[in-house]
Formats: sequence, structure tokens, C-alpha cells
Amino acid sequence: MTKLVDAVLFDMGGTLRYRIKDPEMRREALAELKRVLPYEGDPEELHALLKKRSGAYKKWAMDTLREVPEEEIWTKWMCPDVDTDRISGEALQLEHLWRATQGKRVARGDAREVVDALSKRGYQLGIISNTSSREAVPQALVEYGLDTYFAVVILSSSSGHRKPGTKIFEIATNEMGVSPARCAYVGDRPSRDILGAKKAGFAMSVLICDDLVEVKEPIDEYPTPDYTIQSLTELLDIL
Repeated sequence: MTKLVDAVLFDMGGTLRYRIKDPEMRREALAELKRVLPYEGDPEELHALLKKRSGAYKKWAMDTLREVPEEEIWTKWMCPDVDTDRISGEALQLEHLWRATQGKRVARGDAREVVDALSKRGYQLGIISNTSSREAVPQALVEYGLDTYFAVVILSSSSGHRKPGTKIFEIATNEMGVSPARCAYVGDRPSRDILGAKKAGFAMSVLICDDLVEVKEPIDEYPTPDYTIQSLTELLDIL
């Protein structure tokens, strides 16, 4: 059987893994944020303040299709009123704690099985992910037992470029040495993953859409994915 593509690249959040609420993790992370900053007020007031500032940063990032390192996020956007040198030194920890307030991230139950099967079928594998953390995705891949499968892991926080801009896709395919016309991309967000892959000239776009996908977007407002799946396992029938 002739392969339709040579490489399969994945989004991370909502695609290879999903997020669940964890009130205890949230409480502990907020308490630690309060201690590290330090902040004298109520933890929920701190959360509201940081959420507002995080929203402003995310809007800027989406408008510009850029991403900046954690140090700049926390000194310029999240804590502009705190000593810059101290916050810069704590930025990686602060970003980790802030992400922990949003819930626990766990791998999809079929992620490793599917990734292993695609690897054994001879596909090059990669990850392209919008994320404000340079450490979270690499650490998660180790935790999930997936770190040895991917030829490239391209993050917006490291590359400076965000989906649906084409630059982050170009970086990934150039590093893999494969033409976009021989690549498939799998993601959960039409506005980022399907639109970005189409603009970048990928041969195939696959949208995963099930109850584990946290953010639901209207599909008809964006380019139509070549395939829509309910589980990663369905990729093995497509590829």
C-alpha cells in the first residue's frame, strides 16, 4: 500500500493529552505562587489578577502569532510591578505553578499505542505545539513514555512562533527534512491546527473532536479538515 504521507506531526494539548480539573493541585499551586511572589492578599484575588494579565498576554500572542520566553512573560506581563531580576530568576517555576492552577494534564489512553504503531509503520513523527512553557512538553513526553518517538518537538515558547502562522510548521518540516506536501498534522483546534496546516501546505489535516477536547470551536468558520476523528486509534485506519 502506497503511503499518503511520510511524516505525521501532532499538536500536544487536547490531542496527545487532555486536562482535568484538580482542586487540590490548584489550591497547592496558588499557595505556592502566593509564597514565591510574594503576595499578601487572598489567593483567589491573586488568581483573578494573574488570569487577567495572562489573558492580555494571550491576546497579544494570538494577534501577533508570537510567543516569548517565560522570563519575559512573567516580568513584562504577569508581574510588571515586581522586581524584574528576581521574577526573571523564578519565571520557570512561576509558569509551572500557573499551569498547575489550570488542572492536571494526562495522556490520552491510546496515545502511546498509536504513536508506537505509526513509528513501526515507518512514519517520521513530530510535535508542533503552542505553549508558554519550554519545559512542560518535553517533561510530559518522558512521563508518558513518548520521548523517544519524535524526531522534532517544536514549541512556540522556544521558536517564538505560534500556530496558525506557517513559520512554526516550516521550522518543523525543515528540521525533519521532509516536504510539507508529504506531511499530515493532527490537532484539536480548527483555528490553529487545521488552518495552520492548510496554510503551510500540509498534505493532510486531521481534527480530533471528542468529549476530552476542552475548547470546542465552530468547524464551519475554518478550513475543513481532511478527516475528523473521535480517537487517535482511528489514525491507524487512515494511515
